[in-house]
Amino acid sequence: DGKKILELGDGVLDAAISPDCLKVAVLKDSGTPAHVRRPDARRQENQARLEILDMASGKLLATFAEPLLNEGLAWGGDSSTLVGVAPSRQAVQTGAMLVQFNIETGTCDDLVPGLQPILARDSGDLVFQSRDGLYLLKANSKTPSFLLHDRALQDYRLTKDGSRLVATIHSRNDFAPFRYLVVMDVDNPNRRHLLDDTLRGTGCDLVDPIQ
Repeated sequence: DGKKILELGDGVLDAAISPDCLKVAVLKDSGTPAHVRRPDARRQENQARLEILDMASGKLLATFAEPLLNEGLAWGGDSSTLVGVAPSRQAVQTGAMLVQFNIETGTCDDLVPGLQPILARDSGDLVFQSRDGLYLLKANSKTPSFLLHDRALQDYRLTKDGSRLVATIHSRNDFAPFRYLVVMDVDNPNRRHLLDDTLRGTGCDLVDPIQ
């Protein structure tokens, strides 16, 4: 039937397929404590190592010495760059730093403190979580801008061009908590459009890709 199982080995924490479907990034538990705790975490995370595998053969294409946390992987639209989350004592609010790997050159660069990165495939804009909310880092900028208070957020995805954000958001009613699926303009996050009010009380799992 044309289907093939790609063996990733033991200790897999997370995996992400590149946009061109030729590579898969895999986070594997190293068994070494990260020594950096997230503010909202109750347990100490272990460091993870990053491996890049060929999708067709399973061959190991690259591995990176930079230790990572199991806090999300985001491929760039060109399938040659990847954003992950590294433990960092300098990142006071989150205890974690977003880092960008170049698969072709093997280099790794610090971006900004944060967690749970998502990249817009066409624009290269980056959305991520910090302790106090959701932030946007434009591809041509080094200063992130605030988008949304974290307490209201359930899940989020970017459109390919980075112009809009689709999110599941909690209502402010603590006695009857609902969840709404909304879309918002990244340049004007206060302008929100309700997509579906039938999801109230049920939540929603968002999947890629969002057009």
